[in-house]
Amino acid sequence: MTLPPLNVPGPRDTAAIEDGYSIGVPGAPVEIEVWEDFQCPYCRRWSEQIKPLVIANLIQTGVVRLTYRPLAFLGEESRWAAVAADLAAEQNLFWPMHDQLYANQLGENIGTFSLDRILEMAEAAGLDMDAFRQGMVLDEARARFAALEERSRADASVLGINATPSVTVNGVLLESPDFDSIIAAVQA
Repeated sequence: MTLPPLNVPGPRDTAAIEDGYSIGVPGAPVEIEVWEDFQCPYCRRWSEQIKPLVIANLIQTGVVRLTYRPLAFLGEESRWAAVAADLAAEQNLFWPMHDQLYANQLGENIGTFSLDRILEMAEAAGLDMDAFRQGMVLDEARARFAALEERSRADASVLGINATPSVTVNGVLLESPDFDSIIAAVQA
């Protein structure tokens, strides 16, 4: 199977502070966490349809800080994508890499997140490729993913999270991660 060429998302204009896995003003009154797997089609839909509304209506107003939480469970390619995103976070380029990964999601475990494609996405996201390649070396990547999984699984378990996307507002898991539910939880 031949995969299509890399899809490069359009220009980004968040007008918000980005660092690590978070976007928004540190210390904002409301913290939203979204638990995602880069291979999950529902996560892609959330990132493309709901996240822009959260950014425009809640983050840019200084009310909310949004943090991504990795919950890679759909297979080997999910793990590679999670490691790639973590490496991007070290360079403060998590969100451009996040957007690259979702823009290029083509299905589960079909080669979408092969090493060659992830390298292309990292380059398109503007990462320092020497540092990125070092982090993607097999043993280092496995160790990085083990650490990511240990943190994420423990936190997800405490919150009762077992599916993606899952969204918490100030630590409370929403039954539905749609924009109306998020607005209602933020206002509460």
